[in-house]
Amino acid sequence: MHYQLTPLLLFGLAACYVGPGSSPLLVEDQGSATMSTFENKSGTRLRHRYAVGEDGAQVSIGLFDTKLSTECVFAEGEDGKQHCMPLAMASPTPPDFLNAINGGAEALYKDSACSDRLAFSSLCQPAVHYIKFSDTCGSKTRISRAIEITLPQMLYAKTSNGACSSVSTTYFAFKQIRFYSFGPSVPPEEFVAATIMFH
Repeated sequence: MHYQLTPLLLFGLAACYVGPGSSPLLVEDQGSATMSTFENKSGTRLRHRYAVGEDGAQVSIGLFDTKLSTECVFAEGEDGKQHCMPLAMASPTPPDFLNAINGGAEALYKDSACSDRLAFSSLCQPAVHYIKFSDTCGSKTRISRAIEITLPQMLYAKTSNGACSSVSTTYFAFKQIRFYSFGPSVPPEEFVAATIMFH
């Protein structure tokens, strides 16, 4: 039995081939699927960083914000738009290894009134310039300036009944992290915005 490839079938096979070095992107539109390609392209501020193998292989490994001199990744800002946010940011959630010391508190504070909340990053990494946080679970991500401070002699945490209780920082674990105070809020417009498109 012999099969003949019709022009329509040949066209369909050709349409599925995107060629070497291309990145196929499957886009579903009202039940139909089409195949397209999307080429990585640097802009006037955001530049692609490439890993170039000694065998000639080349692949983008992320974006670099030339204005802020930092790696960044697109995420939703508090304005609901996608922005290229710094990849390395401090977090107000204490590291897991501090849970046994601070009683599992969800936040640590610099003052005895538990009003001056702190943020953290690893001491093994360079200091960061921003803090990423949300006011409540499910709320939009917000960004503040990070102001690095020295390790206080005493920290504070809220107990289950809402009281502000002291936490000693003499434990070695506290010497493995960086501490930051919250600086001014950073508007999302400070970071490059993007429009989500389908090709």
